[in-house]
Amino acid sequence: MGINTDIPTNQLPIDFFVINKINDVVGLQLIDEEHRERSEVTAILTAYLLRLMQENLPKFYQFLYQIDVNEIKVREMFKREIYVEKIAFAIAGLVLQRLEEKYFTRQKYNGA
Repeated sequence: MGINTDIPTNQLPIDFFVINKINDVVGLQLIDEEHRERSEVTAILTAYLLRLMQENLPKFYQFLYQIDVNEIKVREMFKREIYVEKIAFAIAGLVLQRLEEKYFTRQKYNGA
């Protein structure tokens, strides 16, 4: 069964693997099962990253390291953008992209 192309991608649900991984790394229930639309998850994650960037930069970098976000892409965001809100939003997208890559790779090699 394929993806319903009538649904905009920002409204497609995020897989539970991605939500659980974010919650595990954060150490709390940042995102619950009720808020799985991409736009909702991105907004929650953006707010969390913004708070970390403003209050605890070492924890921000630790979060990115644990998720395994490409460091070069993160540096590019900081060079390209001047508004911290836009940086947080862009990095939230990188986090979701990386976790989805991991999820699909596991699905591919686990035969699930």
